[in-house]
Amino acid sequence: MAVFCSADSIQSKKPANFILGSYPATTPGTSYAIAGFGNDYATGTTFTLNYGRINATTVGLNRVVKLFNVEGESYTFTKAVPGARPFNSVFVRRSNTDVKTTSLFETGSRTGNTVNLAPDYSSTMEDLINSYVINRGTDNVFINTGGNTTNNIERFDLILANPVDVSRYNPNTSGFLLMERNGNDIFKVSAITGFNSAGNTVTALNTPATVNIANWGSTGYSFESVVMQRRVTGTTTDTDLKPSQTIAAQNISGVFVTLAQLGITSGTLYGVSFFGGDVSLTNTQLLTISNYPTNTAETGNFGIDFMAGGGFFTRAVLIQGTVWNDANNNAIRGTGENGIANDLWANLVSPSGAVVSSLKVNANGTYTTYVASNSVVTGEYKVILTNSEKYEGATLSAADNPLNGYNYTGVNVGGVANTSNKTGIINLGQIYRPLYDDIADVSGIDFGIRNPALPITLGGFNAILSANQLSVTWTTTMEKSNLQFDIEASADGNQFTKIGTVHSKAVNGDSDKSLDYEFILDLDAHPLAFAWGSLALAGALLLSVRKQKIASVLFLTGVMAFCGISCTKQDGSVDGKETKVFIRLKQINKDGTFEYSKTIQAVKNNPTPTI
Repeated sequence: MAVFCSADSIQSKKPANFILGSYPATTPGTSYAIAGFGNDYATGTTFTLNYGRINATTVGLNRVVKLFNVEGESYTFTKAVPGARPFNSVFVRRSNTDVKTTSLFETGSRTGNTVNLAPDYSSTMEDLINSYVINRGTDNVFINTGGNTTNNIERFDLILANPVDVSRYNPNTSGFLLMERNGNDIFKVSAITGFNSAGNTVTALNTPATVNIANWGSTGYSFESVVMQRRVTGTTTDTDLKPSQTIAAQNISGVFVTLAQLGITSGTLYGVSFFGGDVSLTNTQLLTISNYPTNTAETGNFGIDFMAGGGFFTRAVLIQGTVWNDANNNAIRGTGENGIANDLWANLVSPSGAVVSSLKVNANGTYTTYVASNSVVTGEYKVILTNSEKYEGATLSAADNPLNGYNYTGVNVGGVANTSNKTGIINLGQIYRPLYDDIADVSGIDFGIRNPALPITLGGFNAILSANQLSVTWTTTMEKSNLQFDIEASADGNQFTKIGTVHSKAVNGDSDKSLDYEFILDLDAHPLAFAWGSLALAGALLLSVRKQKIASVLFLTGVMAFCGISCTKQDGSVDGKETKVFIRLKQINKDGTFEYSKTIQAVKNNPTPTI
């Protein structure tokens, strides 16, 4: 027995932050020639309609909703496979036996009397609604009088593949996403709590809730469309959909109706019914179509343009991370190591090896993958990086090698670096699902990548530490668009600080000849002040480029404090006798990008004192 509560009018909690995806249309798609229906397409003219085409040479696409957000929660659908249907069946309840299909498809292009339509072909109202594809749908489905697209449709019944035990779901974070063109119409919706599969009849509906204009949330996507019509009546039998009108670009919107808003908190749910906003009937009266008004007019904002793309949605478990430019190959994101997309896609893969979700890495390197909370299964999930989108349901076991000369340097999971994992795959393990769908999101699933090809070719690279100076020398045999070298020092080989800068000697930063560099730090005049694990400002450094007999003065932006626990000098100075010093070069390009050299340890050179 279901438990009902009054649903009356839904609170204004509209979805936002839609993330859309797409998959290619069928090739070759459906094509046929047919006379126009009238209006913008004359009945005496034959038009060639090509479905699943942008133009003569470009395959079309089917757009889908991947994620959306309501009040801080993310939601996704459970059948994330191209071509999947959100419902087991859709029933169109009409006031008489006439069958009219009024549909719309995203325009691809038009040349003369040839019209290309972006999504795949779908010929009936039932098929148009029973789909996740949002760039096709219906037009004015409940309008009975006036206008160019009057219908005899009074109610749609959307039946789930399997009845839902509501007690297994959080009623506040599970429900139905319903889509509309423009998001400016009013309709009513009711949970189906009784269904006779033998006769395909709804036997029980709960109190309907009203969806108002304020409840619609924009997907951010709009498109021009062609309205198609087809009549099968006692006197007219159209062989197929005919073009009727071209509609200027309109936005696609959605509304999310939770189980709680539908007034069902326990019992069995078979699906959902929706009908015109002017219907004022009790639960029992709603079951009989002859009770519905047949004079619904568009003027009352009751002519909903119902779009595909809806279905039963639950809270999404998000798996998030970052791909970053790991310049020093240590799988730890350091200062200046920025996120990078490099045209990568992040794929969540199920324990069976099937892709659950696939989203492109953002320009700043962040990414999000997801799984519907009620679709979590036992076993080990993985995040796998690829160079292209992998469609849901496809088998995926290996990552792609990154493009543009990059390779994997390691992974960092929850702050734990692993330089041995250079596969482009992170094993997440089991995603635990407790009662309802209250699974915590997962973050910090990070991948390091790097392009090892420096815009310079580095020859010799050495550092010598004596009692009174630090000397760093290096040679380049080729430079391209090089701006400068920052010299960085470290006490432990992990945490580095800039101690000086040497500008490129190459003319305009380009050279194919050998160039020698030397950086000298006078430790007597400017000792590296030291405090355990901290930095101190030391003033100016004397820099000489002895190989070229050119001297210049550069100013220190910061110096590394070097010390170990065994340090005994009271003034904290470093004289090169008892301290390890690690050195690396940060090579900076003219465009601001940079790469690190390998890290070396300064060799001590302490001559025996003269007696």
